[in-house]
Amino acid sequence: MSPLGSEVAADDPPKFNVEFRSQDDEAWYSVRVVLEREVLRIKFLNFGDSHDKVFEAQGFSSLTELEEFKKRFRPVSSQLQDDECRSVRAGTTVCACYRYSPEDIRFYDANVLAVQQKEHSFNEGQEECLCTFALLWLHGPSAGIYSNATVADICKIQPTSGLDPVVASFLKMAREKTEVTAKSVSFSTGDSGWKVGQPCNGSQKIKPKRGFLECLYKETRCARRSISEKSSPCENRIVKLLTKRLEDRDLGGKKNMCMILVGNLDKTLSPQTIEEFLHRHASVSPKVYIFPSLSWELFTRGAFVFDSEEGFSKLRNFLKDPSLMITSSTGRPWVIIHQVVGLKDIKASIGTLMHAPKSETSQEQHNEKRTNLKIVRNGTQEFKVASNLRDTFLEFYAHQQQLQQRLAFEEEMVLLDL
Repeated sequence: MSPLGSEVAADDPPKFNVEFRSQDDEAWYSVRVVLEREVLRIKFLNFGDSHDKVFEAQGFSSLTELEEFKKRFRPVSSQLQDDECRSVRAGTTVCACYRYSPEDIRFYDANVLAVQQKEHSFNEGQEECLCTFALLWLHGPSAGIYSNATVADICKIQPTSGLDPVVASFLKMAREKTEVTAKSVSFSTGDSGWKVGQPCNGSQKIKPKRGFLECLYKETRCARRSISEKSSPCENRIVKLLTKRLEDRDLGGKKNMCMILVGNLDKTLSPQTIEEFLHRHASVSPKVYIFPSLSWELFTRGAFVFDSEEGFSKLRNFLKDPSLMITSSTGRPWVIIHQVVGLKDIKASIGTLMHAPKSETSQEQHNEKRTNLKIVRNGTQEFKVASNLRDTFLEFYAHQQQLQQRLAFEEEMVLLDL
């Protein structure tokens, strides 16, 4: 294929010698690139023309966007062979296959954390690798999660000696246009600022294969913020306990039970204090449950339960309002950990996790130490401090999740040795 993407001879099959990471699902695909005047056309291996992606040279709003686009191209990765397994060591970045289903396999980058080497077997003279590779996924639906893989799942990322000539020509053209029209370029809708041209057939995106789980992991680009949308294995166990049944209950009409898990709560907060505060400031009336905490823990967690989605959505929007934050009187900010919709008998389930007051006296002593709540507004010093504390908590929470995943991996590796 010539640098300008001209037609190839009939006896010279098209070369899919470029790898492209699609912005639709962040997976890597083998592609052929064709330059059509000021448009780059990307043709996917084993996909028809209706799946082509096209990009206009004038469609980038900044050089930063253009540089990000450039990073989505590289030489095609090669399958790791059985006799090459020892060339992959801890710290290596590989391109590994992820199975959505037996018919839907995609490739994402992952870091190799460890290699459990085993003696190879030989079948009819053919060497077979039996090693296990521990991976930390960098992209895709399992980004940030550990899993094990075999040699058949791994491809070696090839060193980039230079850009494909067609891609290089397009990027040069796009750079020249971006430098001239950066301030006046029109944006198309979507997550990317890139202007995707319309193919002749009217298609604009890769049609999903069978079993596609529309998991476009945009949160990997803002990991710190995304942590509040996920739950750690600890919270997952709590949620499983609370979700023994997933059907709605019918009490004179169906009610869809909803729950918001909030972390970083002050340990001296009482459910009554939270309920009164939310009723006064957010006009919602959830049932609040405070989880037990160990003496050495700095904070605790709470569950805010609704019997309808209306109150749930109202509180969720209130807690996510960027102009304000809820903190305790000591300055500890609330952080959303997890959200669940559609739980049955959730109140009774959470109640089993509660500490019942030992006596009226102990309850009175607790109330004397009770912490109050307040709202801090954006632009104030209190808001700035609360934001820093929230980010510190999120970093801790992310590290805690990684440690729990690492523990699960280490346990699995130990069991594999048995």
